[in-house]
Amino acid sequence: MVQERTGLVQFVDIKDGLQVRVFKFLLSNNFYPALNDGERIDPKQFYSKEFNGPVGILTRTSFFFPSKRFIGIIKIDNNSWVIEVYGRKNVDSLKLLAKDLSKEFNVVVSVNLVDEYPRPEVSSHW
Repeated sequence: MVQERTGLVQFVDIKDGLQVRVFKFLLSNNFYPALNDGERIDPKQFYSKEFNGPVGILTRTSFFFPSKRFIGIIKIDNNSWVIEVYGRKNVDSLKLLAKDLSKEFNVVVSVNLVDEYPRPEVSSHW
């Protein structure tokens, strides 16, 4: 948050936290942000609650079906981030995402395959 104090009036402006910036970055790169258990996050919720911990990554299963696949998580730790990949066929796309994240956030990003298959999206109620 950016705070400005002038006289008796204090103005507080909203500044995106790191997780929210990562959520927006995922959306701009055709991925869907999720909690670390695979539950999709509605963009309307970005500012309504505090987000901590790993950021989930979802992708669409096909153009015709709205369901998503849970293909990984981003573990954020200062200047060294790790993307854990679910599903061998998602490695290449998440390597590209890691390269883009590295440039955008000026961090080192490692990519690790942790499961041969993607996981289903966790049902959400939004």
